[in-house]
Amino acid sequence: MKAIGRVIGPADEAGQIKIQTKDNWHSRIGEYLIYKIKINNTETNVFASIISRQIKRNFPSTYLADPSIDATDVASALGLDASLDGIEYEIVANTLGYFDEKLHSLVNPRINPDPNTPIYLAPDELLQPVLFSKERSSIGSAEIGHLLLRPNIPVIINTNEMVSTHLAILAGTGSGKSYLARVLLEELLRPYNRAAIVVFDPHGEYETLSSISQSDKPEFKDANYGPQIKTLIPGIDFQITISELSSADIKFLLPDISEKMSTFLDRIQQNAYNRGKARKRQWTYADLIYELDSMAEGNGDENKKENISSTLDGLKWRLEKRFHPKGSRPRLFIDDGGTPLNELFKPGQCTVIRLDGLEEEEQQVLAAIMLRKIYKARERAFKGELEEDPKNALEYPVFALFEEAHRFAPIGDRDIVSTRILRTVLAEGRKFGVGVGLITQRPGKLDQNVLSQCMTQFLMRIINPNDQQSIAQGVESAGRELLRELPSLSKGQAIVAGVAVRTPVLLKVRTAFSEHKGASANSAEEWIKYFSPEQNQRRQIETATLGSRTTEKAPWE
Repeated sequence: MKAIGRVIGPADEAGQIKIQTKDNWHSRIGEYLIYKIKINNTETNVFASIISRQIKRNFPSTYLADPSIDATDVASALGLDASLDGIEYEIVANTLGYFDEKLHSLVNPRINPDPNTPIYLAPDELLQPVLFSKERSSIGSAEIGHLLLRPNIPVIINTNEMVSTHLAILAGTGSGKSYLARVLLEELLRPYNRAAIVVFDPHGEYETLSSISQSDKPEFKDANYGPQIKTLIPGIDFQITISELSSADIKFLLPDISEKMSTFLDRIQQNAYNRGKARKRQWTYADLIYELDSMAEGNGDENKKENISSTLDGLKWRLEKRFHPKGSRPRLFIDDGGTPLNELFKPGQCTVIRLDGLEEEEQQVLAAIMLRKIYKARERAFKGELEEDPKNALEYPVFALFEEAHRFAPIGDRDIVSTRILRTVLAEGRKFGVGVGLITQRPGKLDQNVLSQCMTQFLMRIINPNDQQSIAQGVESAGRELLRELPSLSKGQAIVAGVAVRTPVLLKVRTAFSEHKGASANSAEEWIKYFSPEQNQRRQIETATLGSRTTEKAPWE
């Protein structure tokens, strides 16, 4: 091993040491070191990572004042050390611990090395098995990139820990969060994972994952396996049975519903449920309207009818506007035949639900209903109970990924239906095999109770002070020193911390195998393209076609 310096003594905080070195290259923040101490009379390697550094010995500042004069020339003329080797650095390293083979984890030695103890650069072959519990291409592994300062060391996280205890990707705009999510999804679909995944996609960024199932990419092919990607559009090839809506869901979807309307709706929905049960079927929208109209009749009491008529009329108008709109708009909520869980989840399949055509309230209700169904199905499977509808049974663990997670669990006092079930699933879903992933570019807008339940965190470049503060409060596994690095990270660089790795690490995300659609639009190219001959010709044809349509007479004229 290469010695790069020696220990000065303990630093200001427990578990940190000061080191003196002349090695500029190997004393970078994020680099890994080793020092040796005796534990039970055995010389043991203790690992540490550099968290800060400063120049301790430098050229006198007067040598550096004139940019036209080389400071080394001045030093040489004065008979001083003219080489850059004369510059010395004081670095602070955080002690990670020694690796315990029986515990398979890093253990803090609880003792600082003596001053003058040699410090070595940690060799790649020793560092790799210490940082990561999984080997490349092993079951339950995910190779998402390489160490930022060690391109030869792949970052291989534990997917079992990551998925079962939930994950969060927190990053600023343009830092590469969706790209990282794509890489994670690719790894979960590799032959040594074959996960069952659904992605809630508000911007249509993940549809291009289909390229990995439509090609012969060797990374995904096995003798008896190839991943499948399905993209579903709500209202067209994905629907929700209206009987799956709770009273809270319906109220959340209705605009400006009064307290009186809310009270009537509870009674009407209960009557609709009883009506469907008496006929041995699920209740429908027609049952809901039937019960509303029956209530409007008021049992022949004219005064009663007059008192509630306007309220029920307003409630009926709101229900029809939401659940039975006029025109050809696709319907998300239908009376029967909603999309079953076994079409969404299969091992080795990723189902992308595109939400970009839905209102925000519809997105939140859709997410809430799906999470409830998933949670209940997995709970029954865990307890060995039979599912009433076999199509909604889930015999295997599942993973749900939410892009723009702050939409589904926003911070504040608003009673969002998806927030409540997300809190439940994140707190209790682990034992039933329900994993959740949250992605957001605004951590400060994400519910802190939700964020704190994600035990693996991927942190990318974040500049906003409020978002940084939110991460510091909600993410316990990444130390303050690493969090200070967030503004300085480049696109595609990340910190991963939590249970999926043995210690927080800085990494460079690998190149995705599938096409990424989340990149920003190239505005200049689009503007220039507008003036191309092809675009001019297209606009002329469209104008001529539109003109001919407006001059045509209707058949009855």
